[in-house]
This record gives sequence, C-alpha cells and structure tokens, in this order.
Amino acid sequence: MSKTRRAFTLTEVLIAIAIGAIVLLAAVSFLFSFILNLEQTDEHSAATQRAEMVLTILSYPVLQSGIGMPSETDEFQESLNGLTTISGWNGPVEVSTTTNANDTLHIVYGMGTGRGLSDFDADSISDGETVILALSEQPQANTFTPNVSSNPKGWCLLPASGVPLRVTAILGSDLSVAVASASTISADFSQFDQLYMLRGMEAWVTTGANPSFYTNDLMGGGPQPRVQGISGLRFDFDPVTGILSAVILARGNKRHDNPVSTTPPDGWDTSWGFSTEDTHYRLSVLQTAWRVRN
Repeated sequence: MSKTRRAFTLTEVLIAIAIGAIVLLAAVSFLFSFILNLEQTDEHSAATQRAEMVLTILSYPVLQSGIGMPSETDEFQESLNGLTTISGWNGPVEVSTTTNANDTLHIVYGMGTGRGLSDFDADSISDGETVILALSEQPQANTFTPNVSSNPKGWCLLPASGVPLRVTAILGSDLSVAVASASTISADFSQFDQLYMLRGMEAWVTTGANPSFYTNDLMGGGPQPRVQGISGLRFDFDPVTGILSAVILARGNKRHDNPVSTTPPDGWDTSWGFSTEDTHYRLSVLQTAWRVRN
C-alpha cells in the first residue's frame, strides 16, 4: 500500500514568504534603529567628554584663584604693579566678552609648593622694604625667577599676608621678598603659612569650522589648543557671592552632510552664538558652577 506525498501549494509558499519578509523587515528596521541610536549616543557621549575635559582644565585654577591677594580692583591692580600681563585685570577672576560672542576668562591663582614658612625677620613690610622668609625646605629648581616682576615666576603668594610678593633673592631655603613697587599695601607674615607660586591664565574658544578651547599660561609660551570641538563657552561671575558659572557647547565626532541639530540644545541660548556649522553635529551642553573660596 503506497503513501501519497502532499506538497505545499503555491498559496502556502507565498504566505510563508510574505510572513518571512515581514519578520525580516521588522528585524532589519529594529537593527537599523538600534545602530542609529547607538551612533547618536556615542556622538553625544563624545561631546560631553569634550566639555568635561574643559571643566577639568579649569577646575584647579578656579578653585585656587585669589589666594593671598586682594579682591578689590584698585588694591588688586596696585598689588601687582610691574606684572603688566595681569595688573590691568579687575581682579583674580574676570570675565570679558569677545567679538566672537564667546567669553574670555582671566584667572590669577596660586599653585602650592609644599613649603611652609618657618621663620621671618620682620612681622610686616611695606613699599621699599624686604623680608627674608625661612622656609621648611629649599624651593625646587626653577620654581621662581628672582627680580623679574614682569613674569608670574617672579612672584609668590602667602595666604595670610593677603598681598602678592615679589621674589628678590633665593639662598638655600631662605626667600627674600618685597611688595610691589609703589604699593601702599603692607604684607603681614604668619608662621607655618604655606608658600604658593603665582600663576595667571586666560581661557577662551575660537570659532570657525574647527573651533577649539584654548588657554594661555602667562608665564610664556603663548596660546595653546587644549580641546577640539568646543563651539561655545559662556561665563558669569558674581563677585558678591563668589559664584563663577560656566556653560559649554561641545560637538560630537561626526560631521553630517545634512543638518541634524537645527536648534541649540537645552541650556544654550541662541544669542550666545550658534553657527550653521554647528547644526551638522550632535551637540551637548554642560553647565557647572564653582564657589571662588578666596
């Protein structure tokens, strides 16, 4: 007794193909959406990382700004007489708006030497006077450049003195210092006070097809590009509360042929600058605020 074989009909085959096509199309669509979402997430992450790098670079100078120096404009400028790259600023933290709609941040800050003040031959000095400070250890080589008031390396800071000091001589662990020439502000000294190097920095963003975050260390060397892909930088400083806020607009890695960001992300105002070139990138905005403690 023979068995008959029953084949698929054409209708069944067509139905199976149609169902398979629908499933395959759904899978491809899901995969495409997943890849697109992954790409967007990666671009946003890259932009956020760029903005975080800027904040990392700024954090130490901002938090150490104003150590051992006056905050009032007149006294600040008088106390740094001779240091022409900085003495024209309005204070340890100053924000100025440039022609490209971005801000430039000026910071004067202290960098610790790890040395303390163990003794001194005068409790205070004023213009025309010099004091010899005995330190806990000899300063490292090239930390200071004596008798060069036009460069930050010719200055030092002691938090308790409240005024920048010119370094006039170094002999072992003894440091000779004086206040700025023609300054009416006196400097007082306290045992165990910590010695800092005086440093000045400018920070801003360039514009164009490849914008970057730049800093300029005022010891010399000129402006240096630090982070590429930073489109905008806004600062606001309230001298009463000592709050410095920053808003950063950063780009992702990929430039798209067609615009993908037609409007600025939340947190970035169009009036701060938003170029046509920015629209071709995935963008990220990062905001923070520091309290200037000194």
